[in-house]
Amino acid sequence: MLIFTIINNIDSSIEAINKFIENGLYEGTIELIKQIIEEYPYDYRGWWQMALVEYHLYGQWFDDNINYQKALTLADDPKIIKEYRDRKYKEYKEKECKKLLEKIETIDPLHDSTNENGCYIATCVYGSYDCPEVWTLRRFRDHILDATWYGKIFIKFYYTVSPVFVKWFGETKIFKSLFEKILNKLILHLNKKGIENTLYKDKY
Repeated sequence: MLIFTIINNIDSSIEAINKFIENGLYEGTIELIKQIIEEYPYDYRGWWQMALVEYHLYGQWFDDNINYQKALTLADDPKIIKEYRDRKYKEYKEKECKKLLEKIETIDPLHDSTNENGCYIATCVYGSYDCPEVWTLRRFRDHILDATWYGKIFIKFYYTVSPVFVKWFGETKIFKSLFEKILNKLILHLNKKGIENTLYKDKY
């Protein structure tokens, strides 16, 4: 492990730590960050840097990390570190969806993950037709909505309107952010009601 001496100026210390993190020298930064936290206990940056290193080194997710929570408490504008957390979570979801899709295609080489009858908005938001969130919504469509006349009308309306919405606004940040919040709440509710989020093949 690299051994460091505390740099008197905290800005210089943080700059040095950032360079170590960029180069993947996570273990070597821990002692230096501990010294910074001890020297500057009310500066959020030391706590945030420790949370960042623990994420990279041990895979500890930010929301479960006491150092991250401490940084949020002390930061004047916690938006910056929250945005980093959200970006990392999105990257994680994309990687997991890709792994699942590769597994599906290995089992079923004829599987079409770009199904033209798919959940257009959900696929746009989550980046794949085959991921736990979209599997939940597809089950909801096939087994709940499709079982009633008004549900069938909604499905037809949705598949008429949503492709246009996705075409016009699908690449915009506000579109994805807005619908992700709405869909996340719906999916959580459906999962609590017993609708599974496991691998699913469409009814039709």
